[in-house]
Amino acid sequence: MVRENSVFDLPLLDYFQFGNEFTGSWQGFQYKIVPEEGLLKAAVWEGPWCSEKSRMTAEEGFPLTEEGLEDMIAWLEQQRRAIQG
Repeated sequence: MVRENSVFDLPLLDYFQFGNEFTGSWQGFQYKIVPEEGLLKAAVWEGPWCSEKSRMTAEEGFPLTEEGLEDMIAWLEQQRRAIQG
């Protein structure tokens, strides 16, 4: 599902509520979302490597709710702009 004014094509909230992780990228900007303890934990990094082999540029947690998901998407967009210019 692509949100308006966003490059991120993320699953719906129930995907995360069932405990599924999600990773993605956009032109060298990498991100990973992990649902944990009622939160959506998002991490971002640059480069071609997986998260386990990379240094995270930023990490943040958001409530595991529709509003939290939308806030996380806005945060991802902000991080992408900071990294990519």
